[in-house]
Amino acid sequence: MDGDVPRLGAVCYESALEVGLSGDRALRFAVAIVQALNQAIQRGGPARVLSVLHDNGGQLIAEISDGCDGIELARPTASREPMINGGLSLTRQLVDEMTVRPGQFGITLRLVMTVGARDRET
Repeated sequence: MDGDVPRLGAVCYESALEVGLSGDRALRFAVAIVQALNQAIQRGGPARVLSVLHDNGGQLIAEISDGCDGIELARPTASREPMINGGLSLTRQLVDEMTVRPGQFGITLRLVMTVGARDRET
């Protein structure tokens, strides 16, 4: 699937449905992953990493690393939380939680959706 971001988004959507996210929330999770991957591809280095895992605590987690500092961070706001550049502000609105951290493999976005009662009811 190297370079096939739309196909990867479809696989993430199907996987999110399988672990119990509702259709709407599964779609939001998949779109957030695609947006983050596109950002990493457009601005990142050669090594981009995506890992999606479901933990026993009822969370679906995706981590995307850009291989350098390509996922741009602006200056901290008064609250000291980094502002996310471009489309990543929308990505943050699509998921339950998004964190950004610099590390060994560049900037890593961690996207989290919690599988809860509202997912099981729909």
